[in-house]
Amino acid sequence: MTIQIENIQVEDLDHLTPDELNNQQVIIQIEKIAADPMYNYEPGLAREFYDLLAKLLENSKAIRNQNISARLLVVLSTLEWQSLQNQTKKIKERILVRNVIPSIKKQIDIVYCLERYLRMFELGIGPDAGERQMFIDALIRNQEILGPQALILKSGDKVIGSIANWLKDYISYSDPAKLRTGTYEMTQYFYSSPNVKTLSMADRQLLTNILTVYNHLKYPKNIPVVERTPQSSILRPTPPVPTSPKIAFPIISKPPIPHGAPLEEFKAKMQAGTVKFTPKPQPAISMTPQEIQREVKTVELPGHKSEIASRPSTAVLSQMAARKDETRPPHSASSPRMSVIQTIDDLKKLDLSFLRQGSLQSQISNLKSLISNLARANNVLPYYAVTAFEQSPLFKSYMAHGNSKVVGSGAAGEMTQAEFEAMADLRKEIERL
Repeated sequence: MTIQIENIQVEDLDHLTPDELNNQQVIIQIEKIAADPMYNYEPGLAREFYDLLAKLLENSKAIRNQNISARLLVVLSTLEWQSLQNQTKKIKERILVRNVIPSIKKQIDIVYCLERYLRMFELGIGPDAGERQMFIDALIRNQEILGPQALILKSGDKVIGSIANWLKDYISYSDPAKLRTGTYEMTQYFYSSPNVKTLSMADRQLLTNILTVYNHLKYPKNIPVVERTPQSSILRPTPPVPTSPKIAFPIISKPPIPHGAPLEEFKAKMQAGTVKFTPKPQPAISMTPQEIQREVKTVELPGHKSEIASRPSTAVLSQMAARKDETRPPHSASSPRMSVIQTIDDLKKLDLSFLRQGSLQSQISNLKSLISNLARANNVLPYYAVTAFEQSPLFKSYMAHGNSKVVGSGAAGEMTQAEFEAMADLRKEIERL
């Protein structure tokens, strides 16, 4: 079945015929699809496009035009960087081993792609030395040639001008004991190395971009780290020491008669009259004659009987409800409630007041469930819902609070420390999704 060129989609790559693969208009349509900026923000879709195009280039031997093959390889390289977050470990380990210079010439922002990938491991935790070293090891093995002449290292060895040897020459001019941002080392290297002076302006710009990638991996920028308050330093109220109630015991003036006294001795005391029983006098009621007369004349009230109240009519209930609605103050909330958030784009509207619409733990739990449910309802990866949430004012407040703690500026914004720690826990949970 012949496919119309203007209607070619990504899923149609499996069905292209040899004649269509050698058609310039088909290649232009593929390049047009790949130029969609959507793939910069949707690594999952970029990975699907990458897999289909890689399969097409590996299995198809019908591409006779080398120019067409080279153009498709450029598209494949671009998709490889755009889908870095969803790529396999094998591709991540070799992505900087090859095609670095063509990617830079294609104006692919390699630093941005690496930063977006590393943010999954470092946000709120700190630099991940393992992931960064994986990319550094790949870059120092790159054998792409930069410049027309060979390099003369500080040791006197003459080597080819590969990216690996350029990095070796650059490292020899920097002091590993002094960790900086890499800007000073690059300036010092361009000023001191005789190898740089042999490059053209275009090659110098390529070398600058390559060293910028290396410095970005070697010298991490400010990454907000969540500092937990030690449990031992938290002041807790001291519970009061329980005290036993004081019991006032009666004072015994005379020793009691033991229970074991002989009965005959008690009878003898009774007969002798030494034991006397004094009855307790009745309490005297002091009332005036007027009070006695009023008490006698007062009529006793009948007993109380509880009656079941009748249900008010519908008209009365409606009047009561209307009166209650009139006196109720209007609710004002800048952040949408749970029931209002229906789509993934609604996550971009969340701000700090959302956390304060209820208890902090319940709001964090509701937000995590909301992100998962929206991703499941839209049949997409949770990454898309997380990306939308990261564009919200609430997440920006969290990032601003973290940056202020790293820089030490003291301007932490309106977010409290408890809310910041709860947001950091939420960030870890949604990353596991």
